[in-house]
Amino acid sequence: MFIDVGQGSSTLLGCPDGSTILVDGGGYHDDAFDLGRNVVAPFLWYLGIKKVDAVVLSHDHPDHGYGLRFILSHFHVGSFCQTGIHDPSTPSPATILAEIAAQRGIPRKTLELLPTDGTLTAHGLSIRHPSPGYLASQWDQKNLNNVSMVIEALHGNTRLILPGDIDESVEQLLAGDLSRGGELLLAAPHHGSRHATSAALLDAVKPKGLVLSCGYGNRFGFPHESVLERLRDRGVETHRTDLEGAIWAVSDGHSWRLGRPDVQLQVSD
Repeated sequence: MFIDVGQGSSTLLGCPDGSTILVDGGGYHDDAFDLGRNVVAPFLWYLGIKKVDAVVLSHDHPDHGYGLRFILSHFHVGSFCQTGIHDPSTPSPATILAEIAAQRGIPRKTLELLPTDGTLTAHGLSIRHPSPGYLASQWDQKNLNNVSMVIEALHGNTRLILPGDIDESVEQLLAGDLSRGGELLLAAPHHGSRHATSAALLDAVKPKGLVLSCGYGNRFGFPHESVLERLRDRGVETHRTDLEGAIWAVSDGHSWRLGRPDVQLQVSD
């Protein structure tokens, strides 16, 4: 489920074994509105979810992280996963969330604590990026977007890729690794920025469907028209939270079905 958090990202994964994983929680840079309290938590409660087996912060930016504070503080959380890379210049979502997890005794996983095969949880998720080699030699430390966790979930013959806010330079590095078989549902990197969802990535992974998580009328102009054109040219089934609200995605292990859920909690900029 791709939750509509306005200009940001929050994805709820329901696994075949009944466990739940929340990747990011949206948030505003000025922290004026608590998306966790007012949108994400009510969404979970509506679905009858009181325990989240894993909460994941893809990278240290407010539009992905601030909404997770309320979740870590008020839900039963099995573990909190983050890259361990944060903005050192200011108190940031990554440091704030790590403090909350420590205060509540929630086990914390970071990239250096993950197994060498990149397994994130026991629920079929793995980390495809960033690798230790990328962090050591290729990462521009001013660009936190490019150290977003790129998360892959597998179910039967279907795959889901959540790429955070990586841009086309990282897409090029990963395209070959992500081009394995199976029907793919892709979250648009960086909300549909012109510098992401490149032709090279789309041609390599050949998604069946793509979801754009962005805010209506957002000041960044996401999704960029060039991205939409690339998707149209390739016949990719495309859904947008800014136009549709929350997006429902269900895999039966063979194929994906996409659409709107029964519950609509919509936030727009």
